[in-house]
Amino acid sequence: MKAPLTVVTPTVEKTPANAKMVNSFLTRSYKKLAFALPSAEAHNVIAERERQLIAGPARPPAPIDTTKRVALVANEPVAIKRRIK
Repeated sequence: MKAPLTVVTPTVEKTPANAKMVNSFLTRSYKKLAFALPSAEAHNVIAERERQLIAGPARPPAPIDTTKRVALVANEPVAIKRRIK
C-alpha cells in the first residue's frame, strides 16, 4: 500500500508587468498565429472583400454540365452503374 502524498500548491505572486510589456507579449504572440490579424488590418481586409463582392465575380461562372439532362430528354441510352448482387 502506498502512503498518501502531501500536495503543496505554491502561491503565485503577481509579476511586475506594465502595459508596454503586455502589448509587446501580445504582439509577439499574434505574429506566430497565421489566422490572427490586428484589428485595423482585419477591418481593411473585410472592407476590401465587401468591395470585391459589390463589384461582382472576378471570372464568369463555370458552364453547367447538362449532358445527362440532354440525354434523358432525347431518349438516348444512359449508362447506369448499379451494385451487382
